Amino acid sequence: SRQIILDICQGEGINVKVLSRGWLFRLEKDGKIRYMFKNCLPLNSQSSSAIAADKFATFEVLRAAGIPIIDHSILYPFDNHREFADGCNTPSYLERYFKEHQHDIVLKPNHGLGGQGITHITSADQFPAALEAAFAYSESASLCPFYHISREYRIVMLDGEARLVYGKERSADWRFNLQNGAVSIDVTDPTLRAKLVMLAKKVVQELNLRFCSVDVIELDSSHHHASSSDQPELLVIEVNSTVSTSHYLEQHPDQTALVQDIYRDVIRKIFA
Repeated sequence: SRQIILDICQGEGINVKVLSRGWLFRLEKDGKIRYMFKNCLPLNSQSSSAIAADKFATFEVLRAAGIPIIDHSILYPFDNHREFADGCNTPSYLERYFKEHQHDIVLKPNHGLGGQGITHITSADQFPAALEAAFAYSESASLCPFYHISREYRIVMLDGEARLVYGKERSADWRFNLQNGAVSIDVTDPTLRAKLVMLAKKVVQELNLRFCSVDVIELDSSHHHASSSDQPELLVIEVNSTVSTSHYLEQHPDQTALVQDIYRDVIRKIFA
């Protein structure tokens, strides 16, 4: 994604300075200065980006809006005794959650990317390593029931319009991250595609995000939450205010022009 953005800047006559060991880019055109930091382009507000980066906050906002999203509960380190952590910072709280969800949960960093620090827990002896893994990436963790997922989808949204929609199928790993071996596939069913886009539009409207990707899961029919109808149950799993397409393009180099068009529109919008 970064190289595509740099190529577009060159084509658009934008002067680029690389700072902060390659994490920060200063973009200048016609006296206007914009910054790209860690692939984050300045279209979204700081508050909207901060909510999207916080899995529990995203859950609370979308649930309050009646948008279907997988359940999240917050967990703080056991040595965090600040007031906001009260009641969500004890071994007994974690044990109770584990028991309430049939000894089948997922513990993940509340702020995290790329499937790192995530553990599927089915035994209490996994707690110490799982906590260490999650808190290595984030000062809080999210607890979720384990969902039986048949497929995950990603919808890239720009100003209320779906610009890229694709599915992700697992290979050896239980997670759906492309860097963990998942395979991206086209969404050919027009009904399913329309449902995904409609759900993503509700998400971006509620979170007030201009450029982001919305990740949605389709529940396996064996999942106890699944509806009795033959329609797949779709739930938001997370929202990313920083859009990365590098792993997708590795698998679909034929889609480079489509992705270039998206980023070209973004770059033009930030200088408009």
